Amino acid sequence: MDHGLLLAAEQGAERLVRQAIADLARDDQEAAIQALQRSLALRRTPLAQHLLAFASLPPRDLSEVPVKTAPNEPTFDALDDLQDRDDALGEHGPTAAL
Repeated sequence: MDHGLLLAAEQGAERLVRQAIADLARDDQEAAIQALQRSLALRRTPLAQHLLAFASLPPRDLSEVPVKTAPNEPTFDALDDLQDRDDALGEHGPTAAL
């Protein structure tokens, strides 16, 4: 059995999902919906189904969304800990090249 057509359909569906993500990034909701519908016609995947549901939501005015800030910056604390450890290890630590 030749699986070439099946592989081509799967690759086409994946390409259309990537195109839809690019369309969403450009705020082109209609193009994203069209690409996702075409992708789902070739192959049904949970990702394409969820993206279609997301793309089909009505646009929101993001100026009304409250901006939340982190209470503190644990990321910087973790980076400082790594740097301290690397300083103790000398030139062999993972961040030595930084």
